[in-house]
Amino acid sequence: MEIFNRTQEIMADNRTERKEYKPHKSLLSGKIFDDRDNYMSPSWSTGNKGKKYRYYISQAIIRRENNKTGKITKISLPEIEQFIDIWFVEFLQGKNEIFKYFDGFALSKQKDILDKLQRYNINRNTERILIKKVQVKETEITLALYKEQLDEFLLALYEGREMNVLPQENLKEELVLSKQYRIGTTHRSARIIIGSAYDKAVNKDKVMIAQILKSHKWTKQLLDGQITIKGLITRERVSERYVYRVLNLALLPPTLTTAILEGRQEPDLTLAKLEKLPLSSINCK
Repeated sequence: MEIFNRTQEIMADNRTERKEYKPHKSLLSGKIFDDRDNYMSPSWSTGNKGKKYRYYISQAIIRRENNKTGKITKISLPEIEQFIDIWFVEFLQGKNEIFKYFDGFALSKQKDILDKLQRYNINRNTERILIKKVQVKETEITLALYKEQLDEFLLALYEGREMNVLPQENLKEELVLSKQYRIGTTHRSARIIIGSAYDKAVNKDKVMIAQILKSHKWTKQLLDGQITIKGLITRERVSERYVYRVLNLALLPPTLTTAILEGRQEPDLTLAKLEKLPLSSINCK
């Protein structure tokens, strides 16, 4: 596990958590905690081809405090931040949900606020100001908002002005929301979120799709007698094992194949996992 020496710098930034969020900062810096209530720090590692992977990682891991380590030790930073983005959209535009928090507004204002919320595009600066705490558990994420800040957000929206950032001493009530989810595993054991908020996301893996299309093309050529396995090896300049790995993809369940082609497969499903399936027993030689 690669952890870069940014912890002290990040923690120094977090000591002033109510300051206005700067776009280059991580959305949940100072606000995200694991299932044992350990703070999670933004960090990154670099893959073999120079690709940067960004995470939130538990301080219990950084400090090697095994007795405090929970089950959620590291989570993909882009995944959890996109999850929060989608969550806010659903929360603010879901009339039945947001309507519960209109108690302080006259009926004449409520319809106007609802109409404005349907057209409102929330940004991460606003999200960060509203968020008090995010906690990632095994099957649930809880999001605590500052209730007074949410009231100020709705009032500012109604009045058509910028939202004021309230002083910390004025934030006395929290609003706790939760959402069930499932998890998968991605690069170097970082967790990724698989849940209702992600059902809307399209995740087309071009490499995986290309291999599946190739598998069906080769299978058709073999069944039509246009070529043999040895002919494929010679033409494509690949090993026999590689040919069978590709052909094996043609035997995937139709529902899974369709999901992959449409980008609806689970985010942690990779080509490497597909290719670990038993080799095809097609007799096409």
